Amino acid sequence: MFRRFFRNEDGNFAIIFGLLLIPLLGLVGAGVDYAGMNNAKAKIQAAADIALLSAAKDADNSTQFYRLAENYLGANLDNLQVTSYAKADAKKVSLSINSRYETAFLGIVGMPHLDINVEAEVAVNKFGSGSAQNQSPSRTAVDNEIDTLEKQLMRQVANFPPRQQERIRQRIKEQMALLRKHVSDKAPASQIRLSK
Repeated sequence: MFRRFFRNEDGNFAIIFGLLLIPLLGLVGAGVDYAGMNNAKAKIQAAADIALLSAAKDADNSTQFYRLAENYLGANLDNLQVTSYAKADAKKVSLSINSRYETAFLGIVGMPHLDINVEAEVAVNKFGSGSAQNQSPSRTAVDNEIDTLEKQLMRQVANFPPRQQERIRQRIKEQMALLRKHVSDKAPASQIRLSK
């Protein structure tokens, strides 16, 4: 009976499939977690860029800049939990944001979260006038800067799962439209420039 049991080859496929299923599910889960983390990072980066640009333009001094940057950031993050650090000096303002993305699948292998670090920076001549490295760029130059930023963000959309891409594209278009409106309504073209 034991000899027949060890010589029997029926069911080998089921055993091999069962053994391969574990790493296969691990890879799929890692892909899902990584895509979700990239989605959160893109959202935080867009919020940081908009918050920093708006705060630098609207603030009259560094104290007001810190408060406005925090308010604008919170308004654009949709309740994502982040730790932010703003820094201002005579030539530039910057924003560093750290967050944790809680994983769904990687937690099984000892990675309960992935760290997200985002940096944003804008050059300024003085508060209340945004960035003006070329003292008088035209409105077209500002529009070109915004278009360049939008194209850069749109190129990053390909890194996300296909089901999420259209929603992310729509969100980027909405944010860029708000940025264009904010620039045209509240700031002379000579007083604002997006950083690279």
